[in-house]
Amino acid sequence: RDNVYDNIQLPAILHAYRAPKQGGDEYYAFNVLSTLLSGGASSRMNKTLVDSKQLAVAAQSVPFFNEDEGLFIALTVANMGVKVETLEESMDSVVNELKLGLVTEREFQKVKNQITTDLVDSKATMAGIAESLANNEVYFGDANLINTELEKYNKVTREDVLKVAKKYLNKDNRVVLHYLPKPKNNITIKLDESSINELKNGEIKETFDGSKKLNKKVKVIKSKKNTKSGASTNDN
Repeated sequence: RDNVYDNIQLPAILHAYRAPKQGGDEYYAFNVLSTLLSGGASSRMNKTLVDSKQLAVAAQSVPFFNEDEGLFIALTVANMGVKVETLEESMDSVVNELKLGLVTEREFQKVKNQITTDLVDSKATMAGIAESLANNEVYFGDANLINTELEKYNKVTREDVLKVAKKYLNKDNRVVLHYLPKPKNNITIKLDESSINELKNGEIKETFDGSKKLNKKVKVIKSKKNTKSGASTNDN
C-alpha cells in the first residue's frame, strides 16, 4: 500500500490483483468476472459507485494477462469531496459481493451476450480477423482459437466465476495505490501591530495567495500613513 501525490484535482484508487495466466483454465472465467465488475455502464462498479452512491466519477477494471501470472487492476476516481477511505470501502464491498454467492442467471447471461457481441464485432473486418489470428498464434500458440474461443466462453458457468472471484480477489493478493492531489502549502506571514489592526478594522479586504502580494499591500499602507504623517508635520 502506498500514496503518490501529483498535480491533480481528484484522487484515484488502484487495486492491482494477481490474475490467472492467459489461455489457462481460469482465463475465460476471469474475463467474465472482469466484465461483470466493470464492463460497461450497467456493470456493478459503475452502477454502484458512479450512478447509485455517486462516490466516483469513473470506475473501471483493466486486465493484463501474460504467459505466466496476469494482473487485474480495479480503479476509481473519487467524486468531489469524497474521502478515499469511503470510496475504497465501497469498492471492496462491490468486489466482496461477487465472492458471497452466485450471480443471477439473468446478469450472467447478459454478460455472456456482451462478450459474444464483442467477439463477433472484432472479427467483422479482414483487419480484425488478421489481428485475431496473429494474437492467437503469438499469445496462445493456436491460430485456430479464432474458431473455438466463443465455445470456451460458453462453457463458463456461474460456479466458475464464483471460484475465481474467491481465489483471486482477496486483500492478501493485491497491492493498493492512492493517487492523491498534492497538499496545499500553508504560508505563515508575520505582520507588525499596525498592520494587524488594519486587518481587524477591515482596511485590507483582499485575500492573497502569497506573502509577496500581502507584504506589498502592507508596504503601500505604511507608505500612505507616513505620507499623512509628513503632511501633518508640515502644517504645523
